[in-house]
Amino acid sequence: MTTQNPLIPPLEQQIISWAKNRKLFESATVYSQLSKLHEEIGEWLSEVNANNKLKEKMELGDIYVVLTNLVYSRGFGSFESCGQLAYDKIKNRSGHMENGSFVKDNKTD
Repeated sequence: MTTQNPLIPPLEQQIISWAKNRKLFESATVYSQLSKLHEEIGEWLSEVNANNKLKEKMELGDIYVVLTNLVYSRGFGSFESCGQLAYDKIKNRSGHMENGSFVKDNKTD
């Protein structure tokens, strides 16, 4: 059974259906999902350190799955829609690179 919502991309629908079939949304909390996200980030970092690109990609996929389920459980629609909001916020932002990170100018968003 897949979630039928034209506003949610097909892969996200499959992930949500997988989670529903396992009753994830009945018992998971924001905090349990954040703990799972932390676990998956740790696994991804292990693969980064091992320089194993295939496993690194898979672990990033696991992070995507956790975030997709977290977004759905919070009633925010799709993970893609959250990404669009974030992009809309930053798309005109100015700033500079510092120690490998983008630092925004001291302007309000």
